[in-house]
Amino acid sequence: QFSYNNSKSHQHTEASNDLICPWCWLNCITVFSLLWHLKLCHPRFNFHFTQVNKGMKIEVSLNENYDGSYSGCPTNPPRPGRPVKRTSLTHVMVCHPKRTKMKSLSELTDLEENDHENHRPYITGHNRLYHHATTCLPINPKEMDIDSEDEMDPRWLKQKTMMMIDEFTDVNEGEKELMKMWNLHVMKHGSVFVGDCQVPLACFMFLEEKGEELLRKNLYRNFVMHMCLLFDYGLVSPVTVFHVMEKLQDLIQNNPDINKQLQESWQLQKAHWNAVDQKPVVDLSESVKSPGIGGNVGDSGQRRKPNSEKKLTPKKSNSSINGVDKRMRQPDARRRLSLPSKPELRRKVLKESTGSAPAPFRRRSVNIDPPATKKKPETERN
Repeated sequence: QFSYNNSKSHQHTEASNDLICPWCWLNCITVFSLLWHLKLCHPRFNFHFTQVNKGMKIEVSLNENYDGSYSGCPTNPPRPGRPVKRTSLTHVMVCHPKRTKMKSLSELTDLEENDHENHRPYITGHNRLYHHATTCLPINPKEMDIDSEDEMDPRWLKQKTMMMIDEFTDVNEGEKELMKMWNLHVMKHGSVFVGDCQVPLACFMFLEEKGEELLRKNLYRNFVMHMCLLFDYGLVSPVTVFHVMEKLQDLIQNNPDINKQLQESWQLQKAHWNAVDQKPVVDLSESVKSPGIGGNVGDSGQRRKPNSEKKLTPKKSNSSINGVDKRMRQPDARRRLSLPSKPELRRKVLKESTGSAPAPFRRRSVNIDPPATKKKPETERN
């Protein structure tokens, strides 16, 4: 007998020839197994068994003491007037009550004393509070069926990451697009890449998952620069860079559409930059000087346009130039001290050093004139 809306009383009787549970369709085979299954696995109802002449009778009634909801805030939401989804709970499937060793249906035919205490739900863990592993927030009852560990990159986090990358102003669009792809890739496999030693694995998995997308977006050179930066910071070795680029080249060679698209893009870029670049201006009126003689040549091998303003440099006097030549022609004082004592060998050494036969060394005689005497006037002589 079931009660609906607390006002009307309705009774429904159903005859069955098998021992199958009407709720979960479990074939219990024996009456003893069916009764214990109904009592332990469906605690929301009360079951009373009576023996009749041609079979058995099981009376089902609603268990008013059953409460499968959470207790306490925040896991106990307010109950609306409509049906709500209950949180999945843990039911005890094994129970060891006090009973006789022999299997008997007498314990199920009559209700025991203090029946309201015996009809408590066999439920454990209903007061536990679980938290998300990533955010440490408490899990709501409607989120119990969702495993937060499986979703490392929620949609809002992806959008926030892309918006933050778009805010950069000192990078081009290709670099932004590559960093979006790389950050979303690392975010998706956040439970796999937990150390610097796993960066090479991240590079190979990135090419496997997004290699074709990378090439179709014409981000080949940006990816090469990204690998060079990883090498500069010591995250990957030169061998890893070589194998990653080799794998990327294999993707280009095995896909003719991507290969053709990259060639067309390269031709367009080449034509664009050739048109933008400033071509050198060649002045045929002046004679082109060689770089070694004094031509003004830049690093690129192109002759620069000479400056119109000439620097005013003071001219050196002939005396200073001749003095320099004389000093260069004359042997050093240290070399003079190392000259041989014989005049013939001395001339030979000086000839080899200066390239011409020098004048023979002679001792200079210094003539010291005696002090001049004052002449007396003629008047005094007389």
